Amino acid sequence: MIRPKISIITVVYNILEHRRKDCFIKMLDSIKSQNYGNIEHIVIDGNSNDGTKEFLKSLGVKFFSKKDNGIYDAMNNGIKKATGKYITFLNSDDYYFDENVISKSISFLQRTNADFSFGKTKYIDENENIIHGILQENPDIKNLFLTMPCSHQSMVIKTDVIKKYMFDTNFKIVGDYDLTLKLFLNKHKFVYISEYLVFFRIGGASSNIKNVHFETIKLYKKMFNDLKIKILNKDVEYLEYHKKISKNMAGILSKIVGFRINKKLSLPLEKTKKILIFGLPILKIDKAENYINFYFMNLIKILSIRWQIC
Repeated sequence: MIRPKISIITVVYNILEHRRKDCFIKMLDSIKSQNYGNIEHIVIDGNSNDGTKEFLKSLGVKFFSKKDNGIYDAMNNGIKKATGKYITFLNSDDYYFDENVISKSISFLQRTNADFSFGKTKYIDENENIIHGILQENPDIKNLFLTMPCSHQSMVIKTDVIKKYMFDTNFKIVGDYDLTLKLFLNKHKFVYISEYLVFFRIGGASSNIKNVHFETIKLYKKMFNDLKIKILNKDVEYLEYHKKISKNMAGILSKIVGFRINKKLSLPLEKTKKILIFGLPILKIDKAENYINFYFMNLIKILSIRWQIC
């Protein structure tokens, strides 16, 4: 049986200056150790000026170097260069869980004829310690509209599918989330691999939570620009709602709907609150906690039904 080619794309810039030489070598070794015989590894360099290009040449790596407009522009350049049937991305700081990752991913894709696959991810710090609090296990697609359901390093996507969308270069951090939403919302068939596939090293632009939130707000506004919520008149105290909604998402919600969330939450209310969410009828909601939970649960429910995701 002929194994279809897979293109693994790695984006780099000034590896030596950022002291990522050892990380890059570990990433490269994890690709070389794969027991899959038809791999094309493409390195996209953003015109490094610290000796990175010479370093890549010394390793015999296939790379292309030119100035780009950020990581997603560089990833798009890699997509354009790819000649494989499938594409995946592996950051220079990350590496595969074992030698079976690529063969396993391709096997699942071939058996199911899915357009893309994804699996579990282990997050690590600079010292290779597992960060247990954010291990990605058993992603729930119903939470797609609240958070990225998988790391993009664990995803393998058909090349002809990803070329339909490419990465939106208006984003600097959440372009992978934007692409993932497009894949789900356009009903591309997927397969979930219930095994660990990659180690993802925390750091870089995505570690700045404030910037991630800001861009996620931009993404939500882009996708749900018809979302309007109107609440009138009286103040109520903020009640605990963290049990069902994370603090991070609460911060995003506060920006989207235009009110402030802190230790106390002030909302203009009336005895009968007028809430407009995707054309839902007027409902009576008595407390801020119930309102916020109601908003998210219904948003997920409506969108899930609308796009038949789950």
